[in-house]
Amino acid sequence: MPEYKYVKINDRYYCLQQNPVILAWIVFLKKSTLDIVYRPYPRKIAHKIPFLLQRKWRAFRHNFFVYLALIRYKYIQNISKSALTLPLYGQMCKAAHQGYKIFDFRRNVVIKVFGPNIDKKSVIKEIDILKIVSQMDFAPSLRKWDIEKQWYEEDYIEGYLDVDHSYKPADDSITVRDKFCHFITPCIEKLIFLQAPMTVNIKKYLNDITDVVENSSIFQQDFVKINNKEIPEINKFFRATIEQLRAERNCPVYLVFTHGDFCSANIINTKDTIKILDWEHAAYRSALFDFYSYFFYRPYRNKISVHDLVLEINEAFPFFISKLSLKSREISESISSLGSIYRLLYYIERINMLLERAMTDTNLDVMGKISIYIDVYRKYEEFLAQGYPEAYTEGFPLLINDNEKNKIHAKLVE
Repeated sequence: MPEYKYVKINDRYYCLQQNPVILAWIVFLKKSTLDIVYRPYPRKIAHKIPFLLQRKWRAFRHNFFVYLALIRYKYIQNISKSALTLPLYGQMCKAAHQGYKIFDFRRNVVIKVFGPNIDKKSVIKEIDILKIVSQMDFAPSLRKWDIEKQWYEEDYIEGYLDVDHSYKPADDSITVRDKFCHFITPCIEKLIFLQAPMTVNIKKYLNDITDVVENSSIFQQDFVKINNKEIPEINKFFRATIEQLRAERNCPVYLVFTHGDFCSANIINTKDTIKILDWEHAAYRSALFDFYSYFFYRPYRNKISVHDLVLEINEAFPFFISKLSLKSREISESISSLGSIYRLLYYIERINMLLERAMTDTNLDVMGKISIYIDVYRKYEEFLAQGYPEAYTEGFPLLINDNEKNKIHAKLVE
């Protein structure tokens, strides 16, 4: 089987065996989804031109130095022994969960190559998930795979990855609620009903989550020793939230199919719509998991304050459950009447998912990421404790009449 060598330049790897002319096309002319735009577009036209020129200059300067570095490594400085060796070809690759993602821009594909220590069951599980999500128009299509050689190939989505404007960057006149209602809500709704929702007793569900954590090596001595700074606080918050939920009444909650990391960093703005990337963590979780994942990512990236987060959720939530009630009155009534329970469930599910990732992902400071999220969760709960209204209360007036339903439906159709 052929081997291809990739050299690391900044945070990405570039193939040493590629044609320099092709590389020049990739770095200078090919629009790359990987080029994240962290700053929002200015509202005034007079400010947009210098902003775009500045951004293009920075991108050109960055790509120019990348190109020079790869040429040096290819023809002058031999580092083939220390280069990353992978069995498949692409012009560029980057570290990913349990392996690497290779980008072949000429064929418009992304190839996920699993690490040698990843067991076959994990590979099969991830490929099976991608077979399911490929049914949706906002997910990349799975093209082919090889379980024995531990890789799969999916579409490369071309567009803009923009963590500030996860819809259409040029349109700043649309409010957060409008953006959420028109672009994000339909995606979450399709996910919820992609597979049949199920109900589970909350006490049993908490026991299942606790058993997974207890039986893993997450809080064991060796792992705690490596992550000594973060583990005690994470453990404290996790267990306190579990106990708070156990003190609630024993009731059924809905579990639905979720993306697992539904946030603007995984949303691509294409020419006509949006696409959602990185489905490795898709699984059944509580019904509001993707909803909260989207919103809590915003203060995590320090783009908005937790106070503004409370206001955004309060604005978006009533529309979300009203929209959901058109397809499932039972689920919408459950999440409105058990709002605080679903929110706390999201906290522990998110932490649990990230803790599992920390055991297999050495390329990301997962423990530091969890600590930041916990800080946001605590601040959010403090705001609510100070008297800020929640997006829902016990007995939220969700029971809309037929006329109101028709109005909502007409607005959605428009």
